[in-house]
Amino acid sequence: MLAACSFSLHDTNNYHASARVHRVIQASGVQNVRVVNVSGDVIVVGSNRSDVEVNAVVRAPDKGALQKISVLVDRTGDSIRVQTKYPTVFFSFGGDSLGRVDYVIHVPRSVAVSTANVDGGVKVSGVDGDVTAASVSGDVEASTIHGNLNLKTTSGTIVGSARTVSPGIQLSAGSVSGDVSLRIPRSSAANIGAHSVSGDFSSNLGMPKPNGTVGTSLNATLNGGGAKITLSTVSGAMTLTGF
Repeated sequence: MLAACSFSLHDTNNYHASARVHRVIQASGVQNVRVVNVSGDVIVVGSNRSDVEVNAVVRAPDKGALQKISVLVDRTGDSIRVQTKYPTVFFSFGGDSLGRVDYVIHVPRSVAVSTANVDGGVKVSGVDGDVTAASVSGDVEASTIHGNLNLKTTSGTIVGSARTVSPGIQLSAGSVSGDVSLRIPRSSAANIGAHSVSGDFSSNLGMPKPNGTVGTSLNATLNGGGAKITLSTVSGAMTLTGF
């Protein structure tokens, strides 16, 4: 439930009441951290720590609405789950928002991170393992040092980065309406697919010219092939950059 509540009369986007939530849960043996949000931004940062620290700011039109929003943090086995809970039929996507929660979460660098958001951006950084990040309406930015990337949004841009691309790694970034970009080491050995209905593809890695006069369809290998890299968008530009 909410902790350390403080209410403000300052009107920011029609939110007159706010509360801060701070939770710390030990993460020894934890392999996965999952974050599920409805409205608001999610930031997850990996570091050399042995716990998961959740900092959240909850905002709502008034005190009554604020008290109906919960931030749940629990551990089951080797997984920790952070979730925003609203009363049934409390949040109407596409209409007037009755509250939002913005998260900054610090996790051990070694864990895999999975995030799901509806109306808001997602950013994940400093993580060694696999990253899955998705939003319905919001930008997605994520990086991994050694793991897989699975990045999706319906309306928004995607920026992804992988420091190490070894055989068996899968990197995917897909948007329905928005640009998609991915950064990988120039030495990466990968099979690359880039497909769009309406949008161009560009790269500094010597990729061949995509097929098609409308949209983009590209299947190519880099340094002999190996890892699987997929970029897709219905309407937007795609970029694959080597560093």
